[in-house]
Amino acid sequence: MPLSVNDIFSALPERFNAEAAGDWAAKIQFVFGEDEESWFIDVADGNINVEQGTVEDATATVTTTPETW
Repeated sequence: MPLSVNDIFSALPERFNAEAAGDWAAKIQFVFGEDEESWFIDVADGNINVEQGTVEDATATVTTTPETW
């Protein structure tokens, strides 16, 4: 069974590799269609924050459909 968007984003914090991220910092917005949910990740100082919703000052925005994702 395919993973849902929620499944994928919920798993990100436990799969995050802080050492590989180093001092990289970015806020990445994910938009899943006009009427679908949105998520963002915020990577900074070797940490990741994953939340459902939108972030105003995104470094990049990925727009796709849940099926494509």
